Amino acid sequence: MGMSKIKIRKKTGQEEVFDSSKMYDSLINTGASDEGAREVLRMVEREIRPGMSTRKIYRLAKKHLRQIDRPSGMRYSLKDSIYALGPSGYPFEKFIASIFRLRGYTTKVGQQVKGRCVTHEVDVIATGSEEQIMMECKFHRNGEKHSDVKIAMYVDSRFRDIEKALKKQPHPQMKFTGALVTNTRLTSEAIKYAECTGLRAIAWKYPRNGSLEQLIESTGAYPITMLPCATRAIVDKLTSRSIVLARDMKSLSAAALSRRTGIELKIAERLKAQCSDIL
Repeated sequence: MGMSKIKIRKKTGQEEVFDSSKMYDSLINTGASDEGAREVLRMVEREIRPGMSTRKIYRLAKKHLRQIDRPSGMRYSLKDSIYALGPSGYPFEKFIASIFRLRGYTTKVGQQVKGRCVTHEVDVIATGSEEQIMMECKFHRNGEKHSDVKIAMYVDSRFRDIEKALKKQPHPQMKFTGALVTNTRLTSEAIKYAECTGLRAIAWKYPRNGSLEQLIESTGAYPITMLPCATRAIVDKLTSRSIVLARDMKSLSAAALSRRTGIELKIAERLKAQCSDIL
């Protein structure tokens, strides 16, 4: 893993030295073997040129990884697949609800909850045996947009109003938690505020244990947008039938999937085959 001196261009326009070890780690995290990851890295390094964008380098890695290890290649596009759940944030809310359902919670999406002062619409409510989490989901269409301290303060104040109303009701052994969930990163000030106030925050690469990508990997909650044949029209048809995860199709035959969603049978068969690959 060489090429330690070549400079590449980040999304911000700034240049940085290409870090081959960072790319190697990201390839291993998809489930690729050591041999496979090193082979992809060798192919990418042959094609990198000074000033090449990180996005183009990522695309090269994904292309080569799919040739060597198709399931890992699909998982390598996880971050972009979450962006593709948009353009609205509603599929992302369903996606988050699905993750927590797989973790043993009962979930509801888009609920009206009375606070002490006003009524709030809560994006996702996840209820466990001893805990209920009120989540505000902030979906961004690209990684340049981070959730800042203003968003964290807004989410926290809404939950505090709800919490005051809940405390007036008998809830033996039930802990109530407010949470900010986003598909991109949090600013340092947002993290500082959340840690100071006790607001739960789940984002890309945060927290160290229990970040969004870790929750996805641990539950196998891969979004349908990871599947190569899932076009925007197909995604819309699937999500309208509450099929947000690849595993949601596992128990359906191709014929049943076609009948339920209106997707052509041939495409449904391809979706099923790709689901088998990724799961």
